[in-house]
Amino acid sequence: MLTPKIAMWIMVLTVAAIHISMVLDEAIAHVASSQEAADKWFRDHVLTYVHKGVRFRYICVGNEAIPGVVQSLVPQAIINLYNSVRKASVDYIYVTTAVGGKVLESSYPPSAGRFVNGVDKIMNNLTNYLYNTGSPLLINLYPYHALVSEPQHISLDYALFQTQKPVFTDGDLEYFNLFDAMVDAFVAAMVRVVQKEDVKLVVAETGWPTAGVGSYACTENARIYNLNLRKHAIEKGCTPRKADINLEVYISEMFNENLQPDEFERNFGTFYPNLTEVYQLWR
Repeated sequence: MLTPKIAMWIMVLTVAAIHISMVLDEAIAHVASSQEAADKWFRDHVLTYVHKGVRFRYICVGNEAIPGVVQSLVPQAIINLYNSVRKASVDYIYVTTAVGGKVLESSYPPSAGRFVNGVDKIMNNLTNYLYNTGSPLLINLYPYHALVSEPQHISLDYALFQTQKPVFTDGDLEYFNLFDAMVDAFVAAMVRVVQKEDVKLVVAETGWPTAGVGSYACTENARIYNLNLRKHAIEKGCTPRKADINLEVYISEMFNENLQPDEFERNFGTFYPNLTEVYQLWR
């Protein structure tokens, strides 16, 4: 039986030779409670493996823990683990968290992006802290969800990177696909906080289901989305607003998950549990 989503995400990054250590939501309070608790967690879950040759790139404090019951503890947990990293002299490891679209109040047009009431103070403080430490914010983006929520306003071609002409302009920026617009809404929210354009972010999750709710969830759409996403990331590697970066993007996910309660959440994988491909992507 496959393990839940977080473990699969770790596996994807491991296969890509980029390792991440996830502070599960239930451990955030403990890590935030004291520097000593954070140091022990860091030794047990990261430093032990660093000494065995594993090279971590990120420590992610919760996956979409904001908004949530432990949201107020995430910044302190990040601060404590950042101190742990510094003391161990492994400064190449970034300490951050992963958030989804629920932290945004507005995302259209992208330049209107801002953090939503209820988490805005936390996200503002967190954004400032990440900016000052040079760490990126990890974001989870799913154009599929946006399409299903607003099919009257979003076209399938726009969600699948298939439009040949800009769908809309935001100031002097042209948007040909929904993915770029969603990324730049986060950029705008972060820039609004730090008042500087050189914010850092990483798309830690994006993908498309091969089965589930509605006609949009099918193998062909998933294949087209992920192939075009891969091409976009490799050949362009930036968004209209962040033209100065090589955007880091991770496809979610490696395997289908038979333990997810919702059917469509089980089918984002590019491989079946028996290791056969759902569709050709990696060759």
